[in-house]
Amino acid sequence: MTKRSSAKTAREAAQLAQQLMLTPMVMAMRMPILAAEAGSSVLAGRPESLAAVSEKMAAVAEGAMAAQLAFLRGAAMLPMSMFRATSHAGPLVDLAGEVAVAALKPAARQVSRNHKRLSRTRKG
Repeated sequence: MTKRSSAKTAREAAQLAQQLMLTPMVMAMRMPILAAEAGSSVLAGRPESLAAVSEKMAAVAEGAMAAQLAFLRGAAMLPMSMFRATSHAGPLVDLAGEVAVAALKPAARQVSRNHKRLSRTRKG
C-alpha cells in the first residue's frame, strides 16, 4: 500500500464514520413509523418494516462481497507492499483498514439515504 492509498483509505474511513454517526438519528426517526405499522392490520401492509429488513440484508450482502474483493485485491499486492515496507505490520494494517472500509461502505450509504428520506418535511 502506498502512502497515497493509505491517505485515501483514511479519508474514506473518516467519511464513513461521519455517515454512520447518523444511525441513532435514523433509528429515532424510524421508530414512530414502525410503531404505527405494528398497530395497523397485516393487510394494510408494512412498507417501512419491510424496507428496514430488506435494505439491511442487501447492505450486508453487498458489504461482504466488497470486503472479499478488497481482501483479494490487497492480498495480491501484499508481497510487493511488504517488500517495500520498513515494517511488516504496516501493509497488513493498511489491508485490514481497506477491507473494513469496503465492508461498511454499503451500510453507511444506506444510512445516509434513510436520513435524507426520513428527514424530509412531509407536506399534506
